[in-house]
Amino acid sequence: MGTILADRYRLLELVGTGGMGDVWQAVDERLARLVAVKVSPLHGAGDHPALRLHREARAAARLSHPHIVNPAFVVLDSPVLTYRQPENREADPEL
Repeated sequence: MGTILADRYRLLELVGTGGMGDVWQAVDERLARLVAVKVSPLHGAGDHPALRLHREARAAARLSHPHIVNPAFVVLDSPVLTYRQPENREADPEL
């Protein structure tokens, strides 16, 4: 099975990568739903990765648009940020 982050998110498939981190499709094991998980790299100049993701989550939470996915959960003291799955699909309970 996939890697578990924050004792909650099981990584399924890498969706994309960029300068601010990797985005994975994952299953929220507590809520049995698909989510997108952004994992910030631990290297790079500037702020601590967790602080950068917390700022990103606060900024994204202020936005409202049909083409913007709002953050669902920020893992404190960790470079992990989760977003609700863009499509309204529920996770397969067997995942």
